[in-house]
Amino acid sequence: MKPPASNKKDVSFVTQNSLCYSCGACSVCCAAEAISFKVTNSGLLHPVIDYKLCNSCGICLDVCPAYHDLEIFPDKYGLDNLAGQALCCFLGRSLDEKIFANSQSGGLVTETLSFLFESRLITSALVVKMDYAVTPKPEPLRVYSPEELFQSQKSFYAPVALLSALKDIEKMEGNLAMVGLPCHIHGLKSLVKVNQKLFGRIKYKLGLLCGGTLSFLASNYFSQRTKIKHRIIYRNKKYPNFEQAHVTLQLLNGQILVIPREQRFWLKEILTPPRCLLCADKMNLYADLVFGDPWGLPNYDQLNGDSVVISRTETGQKIANSLVRTGKVRLQKVNYDEIIKGQELAKRIKMALSCASVYKEIGLALPDSLSTITLPEPELTALRERIDLFLRLQERPLEDNLRLINRIILSKRWKQKITTFVSRLR
Repeated sequence: MKPPASNKKDVSFVTQNSLCYSCGACSVCCAAEAISFKVTNSGLLHPVIDYKLCNSCGICLDVCPAYHDLEIFPDKYGLDNLAGQALCCFLGRSLDEKIFANSQSGGLVTETLSFLFESRLITSALVVKMDYAVTPKPEPLRVYSPEELFQSQKSFYAPVALLSALKDIEKMEGNLAMVGLPCHIHGLKSLVKVNQKLFGRIKYKLGLLCGGTLSFLASNYFSQRTKIKHRIIYRNKKYPNFEQAHVTLQLLNGQILVIPREQRFWLKEILTPPRCLLCADKMNLYADLVFGDPWGLPNYDQLNGDSVVISRTETGQKIANSLVRTGKVRLQKVNYDEIIKGQELAKRIKMALSCASVYKEIGLALPDSLSTITLPEPELTALRERIDLFLRLQERPLEDNLRLINRIILSKRWKQKITTFVSRLR
């Protein structure tokens, strides 16, 4: 499926070629304030340009990290390049029981931000929240105290233009911290290149390990179970435990609806945006500290949860040391190679290269880093079909897409039941 022709040198080229990260960097740099964000029929969050306001300066395309990423990945894709620098790695959890109980894993992101606030190293932090709604969606949130961090805990697995919240950064006082996925950190890196003095005030970059997000169609799928305002908790370690956690809907009236975790993984096969498949920075290379789940590591708390922490810079290492010294966390050193293996980085790189081959085959543009290397021959028919299905969602009404998703998930549920039944007969 080829994108529509466009002679405009702006981020419309990025969205037309399914390259958009939804990071929000383009809107921050638009002096004409011509860029807003809209949810597409396929459930993506894409920038939309008001050409009545646009002055055709092209800076939105210039700063787009999803397209111009050679400075992010200066070398060819390879396991060594995409593992990144790791000064030290830890496994552990917050020792604050309130923070830990409300966390998705070990609560270490919230504990780190609390420390930065209490040490007066920052005046605010940029995070993400999900309010109660009939169809909830994550939104950027600036917090100014440790007490406000509670509402930003857990992961949301949906697009969010986090950097768009920096439009008024000139009015912000003091230093900031930011919690983001690799794409958000890439976007910040692009903004710092444009204005070091302004965006360099984000002194602490807390990154998350990323296996890809889901389109908003996943939220729609889960939310159809109730018409009451609710929050979606995509991995609730209370149901039944950290490792086997199901998706839950937390209703405003206090009721909890539990959805089997396999449905989230089925949706991941269908509704992971192709741009996520094309990205190989699972390990969040340019953050100071990186946090994630402890998959593949021995001795993590499978019942209650732990987090891994990777310090990539001296700044990150100082924070980690301070957390241990103040007794706020329990951390033990672990081997980075074990983290890399558990996160299946080699598999992620192979997926990115294969996805790039499919992009090239169907006539979509590639980001700079992938357009300069030799790609493998497209072998994965299933991957081609997966990408083609997602691209076709954009051409269909939202209601039709949701009906299609329901049919696919229903089919998978029946196959699961049949498989279980047959296995019991043996």
